[in-house]
Amino acid sequence: VPEQHQKRFSDLLRSLDRGLNGVVRGQLLICLVNGVLTFIGLLIIGVPFAFTLGIVAMVFSLIPIFGTILSSIPIVIMGLTISFGTGLAALGWILLIHFIEGNFLNPKIMGTAAHIHPAIIVFVLVTGEYMAGIAGALLAVPVYSILQTFFFFLKSMVDELEKDLSKKTNL
Repeated sequence: VPEQHQKRFSDLLRSLDRGLNGVVRGQLLICLVNGVLTFIGLLIIGVPFAFTLGIVAMVFSLIPIFGTILSSIPIVIMGLTISFGTGLAALGWILLIHFIEGNFLNPKIMGTAAHIHPAIIVFVLVTGEYMAGIAGALLAVPVYSILQTFFFFLKSMVDELEKDLSKKTNL
């Protein structure tokens, strides 16, 4: 990068880093909330190995949509070892957590951490999933964060150019 552009380039890299850090922090926080809620619910319901299953749910929640399905299988199986009602209660709890996470927590937490409006997060996730399936849903928010950073960077450069031009024309 030429010396005269190094400050702008450093600003761009810092902005990219801030945005992507927000996305990663937000996703990790969502995973933690998912794991804790799963653990608490399974403990209340009486499903064996609630702590281990909560950890599994926490880790698998990194995978959009299918992570919940994959982590639900051992949870329901463990619930069924107690009774059919316990298995159904465990499934209902997981579905409730998934509903709350997908419709409220994910947009709010990701939006706050990555400085993206929650409604845009929902739109970006749906669009990413529609365009590229699971991989699209997984990468949608980070890609949007990068595009948003570039947009704001270019906008600030245009604003600076307009300000410089207005100074020159006023002289």
